[in-house]
Amino acid sequence: MKNFRPMLLLPTRHAATLGLVLMALMPLSSGQAKEWLKEQQTFLDNSEEAPVYTGARACAVNGGPGAVELLLDLLGLESNRGLPAPHYRDIAWDSLVNVKTDEGRAMVAAFLDDSDSEMVREWCADLLGLYGDDQYGDVLVAALRDREDGVKRATARALGRLKYEPAVKGLLKLRKSKDPRTRGNSIGSLAQINLEDHRDLFLEGIQKDKDPSVQCALLSMVPALLPDRCEALSTKAISHEDWRPALQGVRNLGDIATKTSVDALV
Repeated sequence: MKNFRPMLLLPTRHAATLGLVLMALMPLSSGQAKEWLKEQQTFLDNSEEAPVYTGARACAVNGGPGAVELLLDLLGLESNRGLPAPHYRDIAWDSLVNVKTDEGRAMVAAFLDDSDSEMVREWCADLLGLYGDDQYGDVLVAALRDREDGVKRATARALGRLKYEPAVKGLLKLRKSKDPRTRGNSIGSLAQINLEDHRDLFLEGIQKDKDPSVQCALLSMVPALLPDRCEALSTKAISHEDWRPALQGVRNLGDIATKTSVDALV
């Protein structure tokens, strides 16, 4: 009896999902792989949530180029089909974040480079930043020259997450962008990459940028980048005429929770 192992019983829905995930991990022949991808496509094309989630989860675990391509296609869905399109895109996003393979992540990089959808390129840039792998840094640097501001914003943010030094030249150009979010993300990323070199630019953005949303975004980075200046900068911000920097100052001071920061809030 000492070798007896009780059988794991799962509800039917979860058992089916587990079976597909285990199949995704098994080595398949070329023909089997094609059939498996067709099966996942059927799940992803469903209008109900559960099958879409099942297929997306299996594709993420598989991590192969074909599986990740199916997820990226779903990420670009624009038409409603039973549920609003953003609902299905959220499922795709949640699965893409969990792709672990180099092959799958390389497919994300390829879509950043050549997808016709601005929305997909933007999210691919975000994904590459979240993966935290600087082997995709050059792909992101190239995307700083994308024709769409949304892609440039996401790319600038991703390069800051990677602390990718070769991006500095491109980010310095975008710090003068007319688009506030592109400008703010570029300044913030320059500070993340090398605070010593870009401290003055960062502080100028917090205190003097012409758009309060930029000041607010950069102020939110102060606790991590300049903790010794956080209380002073945040205390000054709470008297800002625009509510966004003022609110961020309140949040920062609340997290510090020193007597002087509480006094400033009172």
